[in-house]
Amino acid sequence: MTPTPTVQLRHELPDGTWHIDWMLDRDQHSDLITFRLPDRLDHLLNGAFMDADSLGGHRREYLDYEGPVSGNRGSVTQVAVGEILDWASDGDEWWITVHWESGPRQIIRIVPQEVKSESTPTCRIYCEESSLS
Repeated sequence: MTPTPTVQLRHELPDGTWHIDWMLDRDQHSDLITFRLPDRLDHLLNGAFMDADSLGGHRREYLDYEGPVSGNRGSVTQVAVGEILDWASDGDEWWITVHWESGPRQIIRIVPQEVKSESTPTCRIYCEESSLS
């Protein structure tokens, strides 16, 4: 696999709350696959997990963008940039190897969750391995 970019953006909302938007480039052509996270993925330790929501595709411009989000939806600031080194799947589960520029190399597993209500996260993200390179 040719490495592809990934980015984490801190999305500050007008009401003062925030979350992380993790954006992944799977093929260098399509919209970015995006997840809403409660905290930075590169800070997730071995064996830990976090719940997340899969969002619709985002424009590729977000790989390099910082600033206001249209529609008065707050602003984004880049907090981590990395490369996706490997991407494997088995059914609905994904294993993604990421090397963050100023952080660890991680193997991340994404597992879809059964959505029972609007407040139920759509997936769980596990850190299978994390090591400084």
